[in-house]
Amino acid sequence: MTSMLSRIIRQARQTFEPKNLATYQKNFLQLRELVNGLQNFLDPELMSAKTFAAEGKAPCTFVNIYESETFTLTVFILRNGYTMPLHDHPDITGLLKVINGRVKIRSYTKIDDQVDPMNVQMGQRFEVSKGESKILSPDSPAACLTPSDSNFHEIQAIEGNAAFFDVLSPPYDEDIGGNRKCSFYRRVVERTGDTEKLYLEKIRAPYSYYCDVEPFELPETDKRDIL
Repeated sequence: MTSMLSRIIRQARQTFEPKNLATYQKNFLQLRELVNGLQNFLDPELMSAKTFAAEGKAPCTFVNIYESETFTLTVFILRNGYTMPLHDHPDITGLLKVINGRVKIRSYTKIDDQVDPMNVQMGQRFEVSKGESKILSPDSPAACLTPSDSNFHEIQAIEGNAAFFDVLSPPYDEDIGGNRKCSFYRRVVERTGDTEKLYLEKIRAPYSYYCDVEPFELPETDKRDIL
């Protein structure tokens, strides 16, 4: 029987492969519909209070589900109250689906289309608009980000430990010498008289952000299904 996870992998491949650009919108809507139906497929113990109470446990757990040249699937598990720092997804399209607990997402969109986050230097800033904060649970549809909308966000686990599933395309590529890397920011508000503008300033990765890594192996049936 084809699992939801293998269906998502096959649809993501169909969506993001360059040869299918002409049908991208249709494929992306189908992918989002599949992701909306995804339920927790990880060991619940990974998200338990006991696990996060262990000595030396990081506030965040990273699980690499699947990766290819055109997209990646991952899960992040956050300790209750922990906020994944404000970060970007340069030129990336993404879907975020909560599979356990509840998270609060604060998103921002750059105002100047000429600003390229991959060329912004440490300490430089650019103006953004703030999106409406969202609280998502497993019953919520997947949140979407595009290269031009809601491409900067921070994610906080509320009312208990939480986990969310990510689809990102194209992948970050810093580990293979590319320039598409995850950068971090702080909010800066500038006031002139009655006028207020919001900026994001590029900073180094906060010391509070570090993750344990949990291995994941696709079931053999899924491996056969996605060939």
